Amino acid sequence: MSSLKKKLSIIASFSKSYHDDTLKKQKAAAKISSWNNVLNDWWLALRFFFDRAFYQGRRDKLSWKFEQATLKALKEVFGRSASSRKRMLWQLYDTQSLGKANWNNKHSPLRKSFEKQYDVQGRPSKTGKKGDNIMVTDVLNFVCEKASSKSQPLNLVRYMKEGIQNCKIARVAKELDGIYQVGPKIYSLLLRDVVDLFSLSRHLSLGDFKYLQAVDTWVEQLAIKLGFHGSKTKLAIDLAEACQKHAVNPIAFNQGAWYLAAHSFDVLTENIERIKPPK
Repeated sequence: MSSLKKKLSIIASFSKSYHDDTLKKQKAAAKISSWNNVLNDWWLALRFFFDRAFYQGRRDKLSWKFEQATLKALKEVFGRSASSRKRMLWQLYDTQSLGKANWNNKHSPLRKSFEKQYDVQGRPSKTGKKGDNIMVTDVLNFVCEKASSKSQPLNLVRYMKEGIQNCKIARVAKELDGIYQVGPKIYSLLLRDVVDLFSLSRHLSLGDFKYLQAVDTWVEQLAIKLGFHGSKTKLAIDLAEACQKHAVNPIAFNQGAWYLAAHSFDVLTENIERIKPPK
């Protein structure tokens, strides 16, 4: 086994930790009994989106606090029942209170809710920076714009799943990229986990796997250590191709790389007895 293949394989093996830890916690926090349930509930699909879109390169703990405060702000505006959420969604849309173009609508109840602070684990927390707030209103606008009718808001996860199944992952990626503050890193996280959770790899061509390589600063540094160089776009392409060349699952590799980046100190201390000091 070549040195690169071995390293890629070891990193990919941490995909199991990503499943057992990160995805399991997300599932429990959203009270999801089965990932298939997300396909039939546009509100749960929205939560799936936020569980990835709020992680914008800052500390994960801070992103998590912003997300939790935002979820409370949304509940305050939308209510807790399916009917009230749907009714409020279209009311906001019809009064031009959604989308980045309408951010300056100071009469929007959604914007007013973002100006408050909410209790998160016993401490007051903001809903994030201005960019986070605009992103939330813009994705809600996307849900309305792409809906087939007012009786059925767009389910973001189903939208991604069906786009992938119809071999239109490039178009889906481009449309997600158009949402405020959602770039290649975030849409790659979303598409990667949708492909993984719903076993959609068979619908992808070899060139499609670049859309599933989320490259943040940590993954970029890891890629450089492995001998890859270039822009984040180039790294996504090269990492996907290298995994395919060495028969390593590109999705598992990226999930493993993300997990290692977030838990590197924990992984180090747990395996310190296996590490041989330099001679």
